[in-house]
Formats: sequence, structure tokens, C-alpha cells
Amino acid sequence: MRWTEGTARTLFAACLVLTAVLAAAAGARVLEARGVWKVPGLPEPWGGIALWVLIAVSLLFGMDRGIPRESPWERRLYGARKVLLLAALALVVVLAGLGGR
Repeated sequence: MRWTEGTARTLFAACLVLTAVLAAAAGARVLEARGVWKVPGLPEPWGGIALWVLIAVSLLFGMDRGIPRESPWERRLYGARKVLLLAALALVVVLAGLGGR
């Protein structure tokens, strides 16, 4: 696969979607722990496994050093990847604080 501006744009959009999913998962866990809202989810153990796989993929993509930063979309992708990394780490902190529920 050849690296193009379109590739950076597509990965940027995917990164934003993944960040939104992680933020929603963290918010749902906090609301569920406080008894405000019970979020419907995948049956266990698949829900927990899927969440941890999503976190692992986010951490790996957020820490990847092989993506260039020459063009504007590549620099935007770099910033979005750092936000994704922070969202994944925040979700891990939320899960650890709630006892891994």
C-alpha cells in the first residue's frame, strides 16, 4: 500500500471515530457505576474482551512512530493519534478505578 494524502485523511477520520467510541465507553462506565444509566452491551465475556481489544488497538495506533508528518493531514493525524492515546489511557484509568467492571 502506498502512503498518500487520502490515506492520512482516512486514518484521521477513523481515529476520530475510535476516540469517540472510547470516550463513550468511559462515560457509559462512569454513568453505570453511579447508577444513573444502565448501558446495554454485548453479553459477557464478549463485551469485556471487545473493549480490551479496542483499547489495545488504540494504544498501538496512538504510539506508532512510522507515520510521516510532512503534509497538513499527516500533522492533523499526528494530533488526533495523541488524543486517541489519551482517551485510551483515560478509559483504562476509569476501568481500573471502577474495579474492571
